[in-house]
Amino acid sequence: MRLALFVLVGLVGLVGPAGAAKAGAQSSSSPLPVVLWHGMGDTCCNKNSMGRIKNLIESEIGAYVYSVQLEEKESADRDAGYFGDVNAQVAQVCETISKDENLRGGFNAVGFSQGSQFLRALVEVCPTLGPGEFFSSSLLILRFGF
Repeated sequence: MRLALFVLVGLVGLVGPAGAAKAGAQSSSSPLPVVLWHGMGDTCCNKNSMGRIKNLIESEIGAYVYSVQLEEKESADRDAGYFGDVNAQVAQVCETISKDENLRGGFNAVGFSQGSQFLRALVEVCPTLGPGEFFSSSLLILRFGF
């Protein structure tokens, strides 16, 4: 697990500044923000998984991190991965991201397992994610599992 976290940080660190020269809130010396989307059975903020990865990226790279949270309660957030309407979830995250001033200059995206599929859907259908607006040229999708 520790090795996977260091590999993740290394990968995000390598692609962090790429694309930061686009117009927006990011300067060429600051790392691009990161959007994390958890997989099935996990939550946005579990201190032993996504919460730990979020904290690791923030502390090691210094990037702003938005970890996708579909529901307020941790148990409901986990259940949404099993029983939620994916189209509604993608629309919800699209709206949240479009309102987040920290993501206006572009961002890197990291999805775990089904989270990578949801990020792919987000990129394909979210009208506010365009080359000149929110989404940077850097998209990193990691799939762990089968």
